[in-house]
Amino acid sequence: MDKATLYDKIYACWLGKNIGGTLGEPVEGRKELMNLTFFPRLSETGDPLPNDDLDLQLVNLHAVEQYGINLTCAELGREWTEHVYFPYDEYGYGATALRLGLRPPFSGKYDNPFTNCMGSPIRSELWAALAHGRPALAAYFAWQDAVVDHAGGEGLYGEMFYAALEAMAYERDVRSHDDAAALISDALAYVPSASRTYAALTDMLRWYREGVSYLAMRDKILAAHGRSNFTDAPQNIAFTMVGLLYGDDFGDGILKAVNLGYDTDCTGATLGALYGILYGRSYIPEKWSAPIGQRITVSAAVRGFDAPADLAELTERTIRLGDMLALSDEGRFKMTADEECSFDYQRFVFPDGASKNNNIYADISYPDGVCAVPYSDFTVDVKFVNNSNAKWTFEAYIDGGAAFTPSKRQIITAERAQSVSARFVIRAGELDITSGAPCGRAFRPSLVVRRINDGNLWADYRAPFTVLRAAKWICDGVERYIDGGELHFDSRDIAHTAETTLRNLSDRECRLMFASTSAVKVELDGNVIIDSAPVDTYMPAFHRCPGQQAPILPLYRGEHKIKVTVTGADAYFMFAPLATNKNTEPGAFYYYTDTVIG
Repeated sequence: MDKATLYDKIYACWLGKNIGGTLGEPVEGRKELMNLTFFPRLSETGDPLPNDDLDLQLVNLHAVEQYGINLTCAELGREWTEHVYFPYDEYGYGATALRLGLRPPFSGKYDNPFTNCMGSPIRSELWAALAHGRPALAAYFAWQDAVVDHAGGEGLYGEMFYAALEAMAYERDVRSHDDAAALISDALAYVPSASRTYAALTDMLRWYREGVSYLAMRDKILAAHGRSNFTDAPQNIAFTMVGLLYGDDFGDGILKAVNLGYDTDCTGATLGALYGILYGRSYIPEKWSAPIGQRITVSAAVRGFDAPADLAELTERTIRLGDMLALSDEGRFKMTADEECSFDYQRFVFPDGASKNNNIYADISYPDGVCAVPYSDFTVDVKFVNNSNAKWTFEAYIDGGAAFTPSKRQIITAERAQSVSARFVIRAGELDITSGAPCGRAFRPSLVVRRINDGNLWADYRAPFTVLRAAKWICDGVERYIDGGELHFDSRDIAHTAETTLRNLSDRECRLMFASTSAVKVELDGNVIIDSAPVDTYMPAFHRCPGQQAPILPLYRGEHKIKVTVTGADAYFMFAPLATNKNTEPGAFYYYTDTVIG
């Protein structure tokens, strides 16, 4: 398309995003059917309300500007650690994993109960704009983005769907609701058919073609695909598409999506952006655009980079990066089927920072989990893939540092286009952390690759990776080591007990979260701090766990005794020691501390 049309569509995309987000943000989380007719709340400054739907795409924009169009999930993960301080749901868990040193995609999966949520589908518009008209390429970048904090969950599939849908929308002539239904159907080709997102959208399209009414559609979606967590992706993605299929115009469509409830800032913002892509600025009435202006408002918890000041600057920077991508070979961005459906690995390229397309890379995974037990063997699997045009011969081993004994050394030869797998075993020592480690329990052995040329050492590469200390609990009298913060008991319908120690590294106030649906009682140094009846919804979110399951209290430096009692046949809980939101930095809220469990 011509440059003027492209500029108009991208500008309208970001304008619609701001409008829809501002409409839905004040009522986010309301699950009842609503009857909004206009913005429920506006900024006193006449600017759009800040919203993570756009904030995180500004971080991604900055990431592409920093690292270029060859960036992967690894570079996007670095950007999150530097610039994103949100504690919310998957963001909090993904950020914790990144601070521990875990790389995507594994960072987006490890110990994360929120991978099915909306935090990544709302980040699709940038990739669609950069790859307009090329849905497979947009879905590729959406995958790289989503696995930072949603690996293997419906959030990943939702972002891939939206990115493909929006990329196609740049060049589709959608004049009717039936045309819109065909667009949705085509975009489903980029979503696994076994996913809940695919099922929800397929059912919605069938019901639409059967003539189901707008209000009846809401009931059917919730009955078949609804979840108690209002941010669950499939129900919200379906609601967004209901607005497109049943809306008569821009305002009617975003109102129809938002009035269905649940994650309303996401549904309104995505549909507003999609309308902008399809029809340009002329489709957005001044009634909706004037109250929020042209400026961009960034949340205080997203900081440390030059964000665009207004929609014009954002549009120009987006187009500049899209021009760079247009000059590239799309084939270099394709993934293998194994890569696309695997989330347990962390990738290291030699030399560091090079493209995997022309060098050798190593995928590190943990067959028995990422957590090591003191004085026990720990296994690391490595798949070496030679993507260079020459044979590599190298010596490989794991240098365990001070915490582990080193592995045996192996001589490995990888021919051009060949992959070679190797297993390394290191042995843990005491694994005693006293201070300084991010989140209090991370150790950093290194994969060492010493390339050999003509029988001599040619180059020496080191890839530090993370191993965590397993948390020791005494569960119903039996010693267990736990990989992560979630602890499950057997199926007996009794009162189960779990005891451990908590090593706090400084005097501070903490929020001790013990999220569970069961009745849960927690004692700290013999004093009861939680005595909670069963609750309907499991909500192990740093910022919105029920208050009775997450008390705030002063915690002195040193060791503390924890005893948890949970009752029921399906008893479990998630434990996380959190910093409070009493922080001097702007926008800093609850986050995982360096306190050591077990």
